[in-house]
Amino acid sequence: MLEQDISIYRGDDTAVTFTILDSSNQPVDLSSYAVTMLIKPKGKDTYLLKEGAGIDVRGNQIAVLFAHELTKDWKFSTAIYDIQIVDTAGLYKTVVKGNIEIEMDVTP
Repeated sequence: MLEQDISIYRGDDTAVTFTILDSSNQPVDLSSYAVTMLIKPKGKDTYLLKEGAGIDVRGNQIAVLFAHELTKDWKFSTAIYDIQIVDTAGLYKTVVKGNIEIEMDVTP
């Protein structure tokens, strides 16, 4: 499992790409998987991103866009997240996890 922390300046569009490899360091073809990301600030609501809504999957790469519309009203400074893939049989696997740090912006 890949562990990667993310820094976001609140209100900015921030793109992050994760490259998914198997235990032999070979690319994992994600074309037949559903991909979701859950963001959980401590004591706050959760945020779910999925393909077509913040997540784009290409080959073995998961591109996540933290869009201005998503982050502009965030009031928290830290959160945890993970990214799961689900195969056609309904089996789940967490492929990425980490922390998100939010730096508060000045402009509205």
